[in-house]
Amino acid sequence: LNASRPWGSFMVVDTREKESELRHVSISEGGELMGTINGIVSTSMLGFHRARVLFENNIVSFSRGEDALNIKYASGVSVRNNTFTQTNSDAFDCDSCSGVIERNHFETIGTGANLHTGFGNTGGDGIDLSFAHDLQVRNNIIVGATDKGISIGERSKSVVEGNKIFKNNIGIAVKDSSLADLEENIIIGNQIGIELYRKKEIY
Repeated sequence: LNASRPWGSFMVVDTREKESELRHVSISEGGELMGTINGIVSTSMLGFHRARVLFENNIVSFSRGEDALNIKYASGVSVRNNTFTQTNSDAFDCDSCSGVIERNHFETIGTGANLHTGFGNTGGDGIDLSFAHDLQVRNNIIVGATDKGISIGERSKSVVEGNKIFKNNIGIAVKDSSLADLEENIIIGNQIGIELYRKKEIY
C-alpha cells in the first residue's frame, strides 16, 4: 500500500511437526514485525517459529528487516534450491533448528545500513546458525556477504560440505563453543577465509 515502507512479516507459529511447504514463491520488500502480537516478536520478513518447514525453489529479495528468513525451534527443516539476494542484513537465520540447507544461492547480502558493531560482525551473513544441531549445510553458493558467508555460533553442531564461498568479508566463522565439520568447501577471495573465536564471554 505504501511503496516507501516494508509490508512487515509473514509468520507461521507453533505448528510443531506439521510441515509447512513454500515452493516457487517470490517474496520481497518485507520488513519485520513492529512491536509484538500475542507475545510474538519477529525480526524477519519470513518467520517460522516452532514450525517445521519445507522451503524450496523460492526467490527471496530486498528484505528490509534484520533477517530475510528466520527459522526458530524447529527440527527436520529443509531449505533447498532457493535464491537469496539484496538483503538488508542477514539472509537466513536458523536458531535452535536441525535439518538440511542445500543448493541455495546467496548473493549481495547485507547491503543495508550496518546494524551490528563489534569484533567479527560488520554487516549481513548468508547463513547464520545459533544453537543449531544435526544440521547439514551443503552445496550452497555464497557470494558478496558483507559479514560472513556462513556463521556458526552458540554451541551449534553442523556439517558444512561442498559449499562455494566467494568474496565475502569472512568466509566461514566458527565461534562460541560450536563444532563444525568442514569438508570439501571452496573458499576464495574473502577478506578472511576461516575465522575461529569466542565472541560472548558466557562461552
